[in-house]
Amino acid sequence: WDELWTMQDKEKLYKDARNGSLGYFEEIFHKFLRKEDLILEAGCGQGQLVIALKARGYQVEGIDFAPETVARLNKDFPELSIRLGDVKNIDVEDGAYSVYISIGVVEHALAGPMEFLNEARRVVRPGGLAFVSVPHINFVRRIKAALGAFQSTPGELPFYQFAFSKGEFCN
Repeated sequence: WDELWTMQDKEKLYKDARNGSLGYFEEIFHKFLRKEDLILEAGCGQGQLVIALKARGYQVEGIDFAPETVARLNKDFPELSIRLGDVKNIDVEDGAYSVYISIGVVEHALAGPMEFLNEARRVVRPGGLAFVSVPHINFVRRIKAALGAFQSTPGELPFYQFAFSKGEFCN
């Protein structure tokens, strides 16, 4: 991930985040997040969501496992609380957060998302919220799958991610 993220245009990536833009998540976060909540973005990647939430006055922390990316974020954005860590084993007490956000993370484990989700449940206080986004098996993906677009020979490609139907992920 460190290598992949070094190829992105940082100025473009952070331009809207610095102004508090939440993109696709604008409506739902505005509806459910409160300024007094302690929010964790688990798997914060390049930190744009942490930056945007902080710009809006939220108490937010980020955690990611990519050491070079976390070091760069800490250097470029010292006002943020972003640390190196494993989102399947977060070094905090039970119920430490009011809100847990994880966008495009839990689908990347070959063993499935349960280890991530169990840790999310542990670190969110009773009555807290978890926002978890994963690839959805939508109409286009169903057509691509029927045409064989997602098939590979074992050993040909490394595992990248799962996609879920709503029912699969809710289960």
